[in-house]
Amino acid sequence: MEKQAQDGYMWIPGATTVGIVFKDGVILASEKRVSYGNIIMSRGGKKVFKLTEHIGAACAGLVSDMQILTREMEAYIKLFNLDVGRSISVKSAAKLMSNLLFVDAPPAGHTRLTDWANARASTLGLHYTSELARRMDRQTEYLSN
Repeated sequence: MEKQAQDGYMWIPGATTVGIVFKDGVILASEKRVSYGNIIMSRGGKKVFKLTEHIGAACAGLVSDMQILTREMEAYIKLFNLDVGRSISVKSAAKLMSNLLFVDAPPAGHTRLTDWANARASTLGLHYTSELARRMDRQTEYLSN
């Protein structure tokens, strides 16, 4: 895949999803564009989902998978409410989503992504900024690994 330089930076395609925590709650936001490679499939894709009155989810990436996951989450949350008689906690909802995503099997198949990652395994991740490290020390500039 060829990357184009824009204003001195390498252009890498991707989606943006943001979650902001503040004193009285959380804001989830995402762009609406859904693309496949360089083709824009939709300018109105849904990437932020309301699971309950107090729990939401947002995604960047495979939107169709996330839509199926949130639909399944909503069903399990409603079953929990009927069974237990109260709303599900945020921690329990997070654990539920984790359990739905967990697969106890080794990866199967062969994809172009695995070929790409295997070919670049020795240098993968060396040229990206460590956002976690920057957030730990907000006084320091962005540093490349």
